[in-house]
Amino acid sequence: MKLKISFLILVLFSVFFAIEGIIKWFPASVNGKGHSSCTNGLEMTEEDFCKMLCGIDGKLRESKCVDHWCYCSQILFP
Repeated sequence: MKLKISFLILVLFSVFFAIEGIIKWFPASVNGKGHSSCTNGLEMTEEDFCKMLCGIDGKLRESKCVDHWCYCSQILFP
């Protein structure tokens, strides 16, 4: 049983890291004006603000903050 659980965890982590390596990340920008920061004055967490920026056009994208800068993935489901 422990072997099955360990194998399942290994497979899940492998899939996660494979997907992370496949996704292309692009700097988030508002109206095409440079790279957007994750910091905000809206009392939102950096992750939530970045997620809002990446989905502002209604397209489904992943988002992440790296060193307080927001990055968006390519459109996942056009």
